[in-house]
Amino acid sequence: MRFYVNKILVLLVFLFHGLGMAQNDSLQKSEYIQTFPNQLAMKVSYVITENRFSYNQKEDGQNREFKAFPNKKNRILLGIQYRAIEANIGISPSGLPGNRTSDSIDSKIYNLNAKGFYKGWIQTLTIYHQRGFTLEENGEIREAPFLETNKFAGSTAYSFNEDFSFRATIGQKEKQLKSVGSVLYKVSYDYTNFVLESSGFENNVNALNLGITPGYYYNYVFSENLFLAAGVDVGFGLNYNDFGDNSIVSSVFLLGGSATLGFNYDRFFGGVYTNLSMRNYQGSNRIKLNDNIRFVEFFIGYRFKAPKILDKTADKVNETLRLPKLND
Repeated sequence: MRFYVNKILVLLVFLFHGLGMAQNDSLQKSEYIQTFPNQLAMKVSYVITENRFSYNQKEDGQNREFKAFPNKKNRILLGIQYRAIEANIGISPSGLPGNRTSDSIDSKIYNLNAKGFYKGWIQTLTIYHQRGFTLEENGEIREAPFLETNKFAGSTAYSFNEDFSFRATIGQKEKQLKSVGSVLYKVSYDYTNFVLESSGFENNVNALNLGITPGYYYNYVFSENLFLAAGVDVGFGLNYNDFGDNSIVSSVFLLGGSATLGFNYDRFFGGVYTNLSMRNYQGSNRIKLNDNIRFVEFFIGYRFKAPKILDKTADKVNETLRLPKLND
């Protein structure tokens, strides 16, 4: 519980920073980007996501490979966009298609995301908790209702092309008017706690990754309101694995990619967004752990003028904390 409280406090501080960034009241257009200052946007999404992983260990000279598949994959996401921040929180009812669970399997999935933008800088933070998996070993399947993963991940990126809108690709807080691409340099970091002992394994596992992942993203504008955005990140970094009875520092290969196909009008926006994040590292000669997150989102949203009380509160935060004024 302390893990989640600490991370939520970090996210709240980050969100208040974004709320304080002042905007102009009218729509703004440049040759390449249209922004929606002081517009409050609400978004509803249907999300298919899972944190699957494989676990390999050698026992008495024999290699045992376990593949872990989460019981809950689908959820409903409620999001909000205002000024320089975007945040969302998800719920995962058992009745959703694809959420395989029963009274004897207490499966859960929680996810909290936040994004912040300042000029060319892009900051993301994610908290991810999943409990209840199905284990497969040599074709044999068994339930692991108490196996869980707890992940805290983030990235800090910078876009070198001021005509490229990253916000138009992932949240539609902006609108790309002309096709353009950009190189992004990104520092990514994530910590994952694998709770395995309750499912018959010898030890729990803690994994920490830190890497540099440069990438390239491109927004292709079909017409005034239709677009396709895609990008890929590839990089290397360092990984620290703690297996309880031993630990090791090694290299890690990082691969990420995303794509969005959608529409973006002055009021309505929507589409489908997909993302894949892979962490592949060699834990030791005895254990190998591969951790991947897959994410598909179907979303629709609506923009409207923010209430005056919200604008006044945000302006007061900006004045009190002396935050920079932005016109995006």
